[in-house]
Amino acid sequence: MKSVMAHIVRHQAMFKKLPLFAMMRDDSLLPRERLSFMRQTAFFIMAFGDINRHLLYRHEAADPHQQRLNAHAEEDANHWQWYLEDLEKLGWNAETTVIDALHALWSDETACTRLLAYELCALVDQAETVERIAIVEAVEETGNVVFESTAALAAPLERELGQPLRFFGPSHVAFEDGHLQNGEHAEIAAIALDDSQRARSVQFVDRVFAAFTAWADEAFALASAELGGRRAAATAPNALPLTP
Repeated sequence: MKSVMAHIVRHQAMFKKLPLFAMMRDDSLLPRERLSFMRQTAFFIMAFGDINRHLLYRHEAADPHQQRLNAHAEEDANHWQWYLEDLEKLGWNAETTVIDALHALWSDETACTRLLAYELCALVDQAETVERIAIVEAVEETGNVVFESTAALAAPLERELGQPLRFFGPSHVAFEDGHLQNGEHAEIAAIALDDSQRARSVQFVDRVFAAFTAWADEAFALASAELGGRRAAATAPNALPLTP
């Protein structure tokens, strides 16, 4: 697995350079502005709980690789609860109708967010147990990029709100870092793969990063459009001051 892990690290380095993360580092924008795209990621965040709970987790887990997957799935299955908490804390739980909410979740503008969830379902279904570990590691490394970026923005918002943001904030990063404790990466890197498993694992990793890259590009387009619209409204004649 060592060569597969190295392949994941190379992908992660490219993932960090995407425009979405450059925008999140742009200090000319307010933290709420840079974080607001995460509202449109709701479909994937909620579906990710199901992927862990119903696809990755197996009740029969005599295989040590499946035991590792089960432990990971149990840790990540309920993070969507933190997400809903943070939406409420940030005032993003706006009143809407069921139909409007469904339109927003299944709009053309968020298709890549949905396809990301569907692609992960397909990959988990196609992979052998040991190959699923490579898939999970690739997903973890994309998540590390995302949550390190959100944590930097959450810090001033936590001071403003006077309460922690459990999904967007540094506590989520600390939780994810816990996966690396006790030499976990070294243990995973030491897993033996035959040539076929290694080749398939590399292909699965490529597909994970391709799907996350499509999501990140979509999220950047949505954020740019929303920000552009708000800035245009703020500079229109008789406009009210722009607020986060």
